[in-house]
Amino acid sequence: MILMESKRLKRNDEKHLVLLAKNGNQNAFGQLYSTNIKRVFRYISRRVDNTQLAEDLTSDVFTHALTSIHRYEDRGKPFIAWLYSIARARVADYYRRLLRDPEIIHLDDVYIAVLPNLDTRLMQQELAGYMHKVIIALTEDQREVVVLRFGEDHSIKEVARIMCRQSNAVKQLQHRALRSMEKHLERSGFVVNEIWI
Repeated sequence: MILMESKRLKRNDEKHLVLLAKNGNQNAFGQLYSTNIKRVFRYISRRVDNTQLAEDLTSDVFTHALTSIHRYEDRGKPFIAWLYSIARARVADYYRRLLRDPEIIHLDDVYIAVLPNLDTRLMQQELAGYMHKVIIALTEDQREVVVLRFGEDHSIKEVARIMCRQSNAVKQLQHRALRSMEKHLERSGFVVNEIWI
């Protein structure tokens, strides 16, 4: 998947493109796609452990957006908020399917390369895997704030607009999420000050 990303659109330009796309203008949808593809991919890839899966789910998001854009209603939020809601649903569907039908991995089929600094890389992968579990354990709203703030690098104000909340509510969610993550990590023996540096 080639990830193109245009600079973010001004709100009025975005509204105009959405209106054109709703009326069947493929170029307008293409512009919405190129403006948002990278952010949607990053959003999903922080919720699943597999790049190929993240690419597939991102593709599903935009396929759904294309076929459903005629039902899209602008409720004062940017278009990316609608895409994030579709992405959230796709990720939730994936985890529901995974719980119903988990894949069996045969360790004999797994190739482990011997690389320089293998211990460091394994520790980083272990921490990343654990961080993923800690984030998944947060409430949906806390998880959303963490992904948007630290994964997508949105400001508090931008997150508040995307989530339709007040900035103070987002700050509280962020604080609670970080405290919860810190407690989980400390209980598992990680030194939090070293991780947050």
